[in-house]
Amino acid sequence: LKRVAVIMAGGSGERFWPLSRADRPKQLLRLSSPTATMLEEAVERITPLCGAGGVYISTSAKLAPHIITAAVVPEAQVLAEPLKRNTLGALVWSVAALLAEGNAPETSVAILTADHRIAPPAAFRACVEDALAVAETEGGLVTIGIRPDRPETGYGYIEADLSARRGAGYVARSFREKPDLETAKTFLAAGSFLWNSGMFFFTLGDFGTALAETQPEARLVLDEIVIALKAGNHNVAKWHFEGLKNE
Repeated sequence: LKRVAVIMAGGSGERFWPLSRADRPKQLLRLSSPTATMLEEAVERITPLCGAGGVYISTSAKLAPHIITAAVVPEAQVLAEPLKRNTLGALVWSVAALLAEGNAPETSVAILTADHRIAPPAAFRACVEDALAVAETEGGLVTIGIRPDRPETGYGYIEADLSARRGAGYVARSFREKPDLETAKTFLAAGSFLWNSGMFFFTLGDFGTALAETQPEARLVLDEIVIALKAGNHNVAKWHFEGLKNE
């Protein structure tokens, strides 16, 4: 069973300005370690689980040269979406690139972040293994929730159905956008709401199935990009990608 990781490393370099810049977003800064950038930490954290050849970086065309120069992974493992289409676009382009590379639909994928401080690494890998196992055995899309310790208004939330187990996880009842303070307090009191980590786990085949069910037009775009990339026609792939909604 093959497992790969895709680390999301886009961004516009505005969050930590003036330290960060458009060509040097926060994941290329040493913010949580004196010796490693956040992107280097993210790669080091997951490599023991997927192997060096199984770690990819998803980024923008603008940032790709800087990511490649940083040499955190080989250039062939930098997946640069041709233009900005936000999270959905990044996932569609990454999945298409992995399928075009010859990965089977059964290949499972961990979509991870490049700008989170996560410790200890071994505990994180154990959590990722659990999430991948749920994706592989139960199907569908899996995410990691973080148990909140305060009524935070800056994060999105996942409402878990604690009566519905799926392997090591639970069924997600709903996803909630960043709440106001009073709503965040009710979330905390309920005990079934978790901070949304923004990490996702699925098999390549199940991602396509979920896309067909929820956004059939995007699924058609995915299929066309795979065909174009397999043929080595990046311009045609880009043309199809431009048809995705920016959401």
